[in-house]
Amino acid sequence: MVILLGLVAATLAGLSGSFLLASLSGKGRAAMLVTALSAVTGYADSRGFVHAAHVWSQGQVVWREVALSGLGFLVGVVAYWAVIRFAGELGVHSAFLQTLGWFAVTIAAVAVAEGGAFRWQPVDIVTAGVVVSGLGLLLYRTA
Repeated sequence: MVILLGLVAATLAGLSGSFLLASLSGKGRAAMLVTALSAVTGYADSRGFVHAAHVWSQGQVVWREVALSGLGFLVGVVAYWAVIRFAGELGVHSAFLQTLGWFAVTIAAVAVAEGGAFRWQPVDIVTAGVVVSGLGLLLYRTA
């Protein structure tokens, strides 16, 4: 629980920093939407990955897991398309930079869902917080 709260705090710090810095150049709304929608797409895709891991059970397809996995990926890709729209307003047209937020959130959410984040050492928690917080700065600097 402490790890999850730490990741949420780091995400909010990244969002706040990105919004404040980008507001100076009049791009605060777009930066806020990119950050928020990156969180949505990363979380939704993480659910898709977690459910996809359970699609096969003893050689049989588990259709409930197929449906939940597909739903996660569907929500994730639609949110990603929205991220691309607002990232374009910030002048971010690189696929690499557009996927940075998605990647960080997706990996963190999968780790939390699988219980791996609850076994992280303090240095791992700090590293995850720095990475998530740094996304806002990277987004601002590339705009």
